[in-house]
Amino acid sequence: MSINLDKSKINIVDLLKVLSSNINISNLINFYGDTAIKRKANEIQIFDLDDGLNNLIILDDGEIPSDFIIEKGVEFNELKKYCPYIFNTSSISNKFSISYFSKNDTNKSIELDLSNKHQDQIIPNITKIKDEFLIQKAKSTECFFAISFKVEKTESYKNIQKKIYRNYAFRYHKLLNKNQLKIISLPERKYYKGFDPLFENFDQTRKGKSIQFRGTYKLDMRYYIIPKSIKKEVINTSSPNGTLDSSCGLFFYNKNGILINKPNFYRLERELNVSQSIKEKNIRYVKLEIKSVENDISSNDDIEDLINDKFVRKQIITILEDASKLVPQEIQIIEKDIIEEKIKIFSKRIHKFFQNNNNKEECIKELYELFPYESDRNLIKELVNDR
Repeated sequence: MSINLDKSKINIVDLLKVLSSNINISNLINFYGDTAIKRKANEIQIFDLDDGLNNLIILDDGEIPSDFIIEKGVEFNELKKYCPYIFNTSSISNKFSISYFSKNDTNKSIELDLSNKHQDQIIPNITKIKDEFLIQKAKSTECFFAISFKVEKTESYKNIQKKIYRNYAFRYHKLLNKNQLKIISLPERKYYKGFDPLFENFDQTRKGKSIQFRGTYKLDMRYYIIPKSIKKEVINTSSPNGTLDSSCGLFFYNKNGILINKPNFYRLERELNVSQSIKEKNIRYVKLEIKSVENDISSNDDIEDLINDKFVRKQIITILEDASKLVPQEIQIIEKDIIEEKIKIFSKRIHKFFQNNNNKEECIKELYELFPYESDRNLIKELVNDR
């Protein structure tokens, strides 16, 4: 028996789609953000009208990408290496363009329509920028790079909308919180605020001294221990999932300050084979920051190689053992005061009512209709009568 290939039935677009199909949405989103930062972008803008057309534009003020090829051709087997924007975006879109604008210098857009299938070529259309949003942007800025694409599947489009904030606010939290990077959602002009998984901005967090590791890998390591008493709201803003288990463990940062992995308490045993005695010492309240000083760490594979270095592994376990001894015996997580929250809500309603009507009985009656639970009525009545 033989397995044969009929080359006449192979289409270059179909082949590209097969090769890029293993790129998931999170990796695609991270690719756009990581490459913008690598090109020294200080600001990323995400333009999404959410008008049912599934169109997105991700724009940054970084340098022109090395794969912005205008005149040169590229062989298909080198597309991923030399044209990663085209390769990666093909995983989710048939119609997209990459554009670069610089005042008095460059105004180019490379448009691709993968629904126009050719047997052995993908022929882009090279024009001046035509998108209305980008034309307006060109009037108010010195330079920008943009990837514009139409997402083929509505489900994928909704998935991008859901994940883009969570990914960027967590992955780039250090850059956002230090104002080294701005990410803006347009047209509503909503600025992204970074999560705080290490509780760096919480005064009572216990921080260890930075330990410099200089071997095959050049790393700076530092532990963080959450305080004995901490509000649930602080935990909620620490990570997308708002839990301690999803924001503790090992935090690997590359030399650009990007958080490469998704730390998780339950991965500690698998990643390090830490002893049960360490895990029993409230290790879930310890966070270990590992920053690359020189080495290019960009993926989970790179992290696995790093952890497999016996000297790095030994240093990590030593720091975790030392930190675990300093964890308070009892950690108190303070839940939000429900009564206090209700007082704020009711007081706001009462104030609004009394701006137009001073009748207390009518005010109580209206609030009873809005908040019908018997448990709330005494509090409402007491707040109204206190005015």
